[in-house]
Amino acid sequence: MIKVALKAILILIPLSFFTWGIFSHSVAGVEYESDPEMRGDFWKGRHAVVINGKSSAIPIQLPGVQDIWAGSNQNEIVLPKPFDGETVMAIYFLDSHESAPPTLAIFAGKELAATIQTKPGSGKDTWYKYDQFSDSATITIPASLMRGAENIKIKNISGSWVAIDRIRFTMPTPLWKWGLTAIGWAYFLWCAFKTVRRGAVYAAPTTRESSLLAVTYAAFALSGFSALVYQVSWQRMLGLFSGSDSVSSAIIVGSFLLGLGLGSYAASKFSDRLSNKAAFLMFAMCETLIAAFGFASKSIFYDFLFGRIVSLSGSYPIIFLIVFSLLLAPTFMMGLSLPLLSKAAVRDMESAPSRIGWLYGANTLGAGIGAFAAGFYLIGTFGYEAAIWIAGIVNLTSGFAVVTISILKLVPASAGEAREVAAAETRSITKTVPAVREWIFLFFLSGFIAISLEVVWLRMLGAMFHSSAYGFSLILGIFLIGDAAGIIAGAYIVGGIKTPKSLFIEIQGAVALYAVISMLSIYYLYDNDPAFIFLNENTRMALRPVNLAVISIMTLIVVFPPAALMGLSFPIVQSAVQNDRSLIGNRVGILQLSNIMGNACGSIGAGLVVFWLWGSPAAIKMICLLALLLMASLIYMSWLHPVGRYIKARRALVMGGIAAAALAFPNLRDFWSVLITSDKGACLVEADHTGASALCPNRSGGNTLYTGGKSQGYLPFSSDHVFYSVMGPLIHPDPEKVLVIGLGTGAQAYTLGLNPETKIIDVVEIVNPVYGVLRKSVSMENGRGVGLLFSDPRYNFKTGDGRRALFTSDVKYDIIQTDAIVPVEANSGMLFSREYFTQIKNKLTEDGIAIQWLPTKRSADTFISVFPNVVQIYDLMVGSKNPVSFDMAKLISAVEQGDVRGYLEKGGVNINELLIMLKNSPVNIYDEKSRHQIPSVNTDMFPKDEFYMNTPYRG
Repeated sequence: MIKVALKAILILIPLSFFTWGIFSHSVAGVEYESDPEMRGDFWKGRHAVVINGKSSAIPIQLPGVQDIWAGSNQNEIVLPKPFDGETVMAIYFLDSHESAPPTLAIFAGKELAATIQTKPGSGKDTWYKYDQFSDSATITIPASLMRGAENIKIKNISGSWVAIDRIRFTMPTPLWKWGLTAIGWAYFLWCAFKTVRRGAVYAAPTTRESSLLAVTYAAFALSGFSALVYQVSWQRMLGLFSGSDSVSSAIIVGSFLLGLGLGSYAASKFSDRLSNKAAFLMFAMCETLIAAFGFASKSIFYDFLFGRIVSLSGSYPIIFLIVFSLLLAPTFMMGLSLPLLSKAAVRDMESAPSRIGWLYGANTLGAGIGAFAAGFYLIGTFGYEAAIWIAGIVNLTSGFAVVTISILKLVPASAGEAREVAAAETRSITKTVPAVREWIFLFFLSGFIAISLEVVWLRMLGAMFHSSAYGFSLILGIFLIGDAAGIIAGAYIVGGIKTPKSLFIEIQGAVALYAVISMLSIYYLYDNDPAFIFLNENTRMALRPVNLAVISIMTLIVVFPPAALMGLSFPIVQSAVQNDRSLIGNRVGILQLSNIMGNACGSIGAGLVVFWLWGSPAAIKMICLLALLLMASLIYMSWLHPVGRYIKARRALVMGGIAAAALAFPNLRDFWSVLITSDKGACLVEADHTGASALCPNRSGGNTLYTGGKSQGYLPFSSDHVFYSVMGPLIHPDPEKVLVIGLGTGAQAYTLGLNPETKIIDVVEIVNPVYGVLRKSVSMENGRGVGLLFSDPRYNFKTGDGRRALFTSDVKYDIIQTDAIVPVEANSGMLFSREYFTQIKNKLTEDGIAIQWLPTKRSADTFISVFPNVVQIYDLMVGSKNPVSFDMAKLISAVEQGDVRGYLEKGGVNINELLIMLKNSPVNIYDEKSRHQIPSVNTDMFPKDEFYMNTPYRG
């Protein structure tokens, strides 16, 4: 009895520390919040806020000595003393005066505890509408001051007003409390571990096995989640180095896939020689190393690769070697995972296909959730670097879970297993029977078809969704979740499949048939004017529920069913090849390698070669052709091995449907004309691997250029676009060298050539078909400006990423202008970031100027934060290193007469419209002082405007 009592005491004392620690660290605090009703009252009545410190709602505004309306006093807020001991005081500010922010003195009773210099604010009468803090301050008041004080005072001793939203007092936790709590936590965890381990040892075998599988599936799902967050984030970081054009993107994706494939192949060589426990522990080690690489990846991919050796990115072979070598380590370890866990989780050959299917299904489901989380929340809310850190923590959690089940002895290591391992070591692991080789080829084709379809969906649906930053994550997330649903469904039914090869081939045919019919349905739906008007209006990503609903439903209908069918293929393949317990990891690894290589070849074959030569409709027909060849082989097999009439008719029907749909699929011009305007053949269309461009008639009698589903300019040249570029050549006295990033319809590029002093105008356009469409428009009546543009020998037209062109060129320019692009489009953050504007500034001559359209407050603030001298004309900004001499009257006079007017009229510019815009445009000048008033900017690692649904600008 005494022994039991002593044990109870030994357990209860540390557990009491644990319980007490939980509650004691819910730090006591006192908080005063602003009264929302008072926010508007002050600006409506312009009366001084009553300052008494008695109410739970503190005054929203503390006037200063410069505020005559408030009596020009040193006003103060008086608050009751919250504690007697050391106190941490946090003050959260909403806004302050724009040029005279006050200095605040914090008193504990009569003793001065600290002074705070507030930052300049906007000074606008709309600050009270927003709840986003622009600044905060934290001070610690010593216990010696708190004991002798009766109250806490915040006194405005100089300057003007400040708006305070919240004041919070807390007491720091003493070190001895932290120590006792740590002891309690450690002992509690030790007791919990001992209890679980004892329960695991004595649990029934079925309970142990189900617990093992549940943790394994969960761990692999977490691993898939992290992998997709990494992929999305790393592709953006590496794109800054290699460029965001299609070839560079294919290099990055190919490097990622090649690393996965090599990892799968390596695991196929040794995974079957490991014990179950060793396989689990190696998986945990891989997760830990991936997390470590993830934590360092920003320093590697961004700080080093982009920050220091970006000049090496001028050659695609060099880009591939560098990107592949850097991605090899993490992707290789990712590729090891499935063979390792497959070997560890399978106990008998009867359950092997189902368990391997569940494993891969869980991983794919986690990847789909990761795609959604990365694109819709993590990156837009926290930025790329924080998203990667979250993924790393998830990796560590996955590894920790697997280590835990190993330590708890849930992983069986029977004598029978030991004998199997010994037999496997003496056997040739690399042997591959002919039937397995056949499945390797079939699984390669399946991977080729899958990724080809994904490329087509991204091109077509991305254009329909108007190039939104959220479109990629939506399409990829639904594709992966559909794939996971198919894999898990296959894991359920795989035991009853009698003819896996026939079913596998029929599934590939069904995938192609559904995909081509769904895309044909959208084509004919868009050919109907009322449907086109409704869908075109409601497929723009926005916060409106109807927009999100329409986009999500369309993506589900097009992507989910074929993705689920593709996923169904995986367990079928496993059921066909898994017949040897000693070769489970080997066959999983080899088949995974073949599927990944099919993905890589499909990405290159469809996304580069076929798109380059014939366009996206040809890629659809190529997929149909592959499916027809597979179905033809199935028909041939049915002759060799007779089957029933129903099966023959079904196969013939699928073949006929694929052939008919492929023949009915429209040509390139009709396809894109309908998706953009609903009028078949109405547009001039050009497409290749870099994108699709269309020049379509508009209601005003001119033409609109579309790229990626977004309008990029007008013919004849729009006065808006001329307005954005006429400043540069008229402000700069001698603009000898000019760089234009993005061509559009050529309005800005043409206008930048109006100064006869200009000798060189380099134009870099990322979507090559823009050139082809515009050249076709030269013969049109409203294309005369384009004809003059292409015939001018001063222009050098290039295809590629403009930002990479800046880094790889040694030329310094007198004018650099970025063609107008909406900052909420996909990848637009690369052209509105602080680092991009800094890059432009470094490529300017000493008296050079940068010209940028900046339609959002945050993008304008970002521009101002970089350039010491900025002239803003309406929503256009001209930045430079030195003060800019700007005279609007002089500029208008130059446009009204002389050579400038003649040059513009020759290009078809409406001079009267341009003059009205110039005369009605307000002008603001910013200098060094303006940079201290900027609360939020866009950066490469956190492009807030691009992810506008997560980080709307407030202020």
